[in-house]
Amino acid sequence: TVENSPAVQFFVSRATMARHDFTVTPKNSRSIATICSQLDGIPAALEMAAIRVRSLSPEQIEARLSNRFRMLGQEGAHNSLKALFDWSWDSLSPNEKRFAWCASQFEGSFDLDSAELVCERFEGFVEHPAPTAISDMTTAKVDPYGAIDHIDSLVEKSLLVAEESDATMRYRLSSTFREYAREKWSDTTATAALEKAHAEHFKTKTEALFRNQAQDDAKNFGRAIDFFISVSAPAEASELALFMTGHWECVGAYAAGCRSMKRCLEVCSAPTHEITRARLLNAIGSFTYNLGQFDESRGQLSEAVTAASKIGDAELRSKAL
Repeated sequence: TVENSPAVQFFVSRATMARHDFTVTPKNSRSIATICSQLDGIPAALEMAAIRVRSLSPEQIEARLSNRFRMLGQEGAHNSLKALFDWSWDSLSPNEKRFAWCASQFEGSFDLDSAELVCERFEGFVEHPAPTAISDMTTAKVDPYGAIDHIDSLVEKSLLVAEESDATMRYRLSSTFREYAREKWSDTTATAALEKAHAEHFKTKTEALFRNQAQDDAKNFGRAIDFFISVSAPAEASELALFMTGHWECVGAYAAGCRSMKRCLEVCSAPTHEITRARLLNAIGSFTYNLGQFDESRGQLSEAVTAASKIGDAELRSKAL
C-alpha cells in the first residue's frame, strides 16, 4: 500500500507537522504517491513539498510540480530545492557539468555505450568557443571515452544511480536533477545539437536490437520519436514508432503505442510517405482492436488495405485484411 512507502511515511509525518489535521485519504493518496515519486524520495525535497500542505492540497501540489523549483522554495532562498542542487552542481568540474548536462537528455536510464556514443555525436555537432572561463562548462569538452570516469564521479556524489540489468550496468539521473541539469545551459544551438545526437543514436540502435529488446530504453526511444516529429522528420519518427510496436505489444501498452503512431501518421502527409502510412495504419488498427475499439480498428485497417493496394504491397494488404 501507499502508506508502507518510506518516502510517503516521511512526507506524511512532515505534512502532519505543517498541518495538524492532515491525513491520507483514498482521494489524495494517489497524489501523495506521485509527489514522492516525482521528487525521487529526496528527503529535503519531500520536506519542502510537505510544508506546502499548509495552503495547498496534495492534488494542487502535484499539479504544480512541473515547475518544481519555483514550487519548492522562494527564489534566492537558501532552503529552496534549487539551492540544494546549486550546491551539488557547484561541486562538479566543468567536464563533469557538461557530461551531466549531456546525460540529462536521456529519459529514464541509459548504459555506458549510449552515454559514450551520444557524447561523441554531440561533440562532433557543436562548435566550441574559445576557453575564456575554465569554470564555465560551455568551454569544456566531454571525452566520450572518459564517460566512465564522469559516471563514477556522479555516482559517488549520489547524483547518478547505478543499477544492474542483465549483467549490464545502467545509470539514471533522478528526475529532479535531470530537470535541473537540462536548464543549466540555455544555448538553444547546443541543446538542439544534443537532442539530435540523442535521437540519431537511438535511430541507429534499432538496427542492433530485436523489437522485444527495447524495454530498457523505451523512454529514450519515445523521446527520439518526439524529436524527429518536432524537426519535421516523419520517416525517421515513424520507423522508430514501428520498431517500438514489438515492445508495446509485449507490455500491453497499446494506448501509448496508438498515441505515438497517430502523431506520426499526422505528419506523414506527402505522397512519398504512402508505404509508411500503410504500415502505420495497419499497426494502429491492430492496437485499437486490442483496446476493444472495434469500429475504429475496422476503419484503420480498411484504410491500410486501400493504401497497400495502391502501392502494390500484397503482403501488407493481406496482414490488414
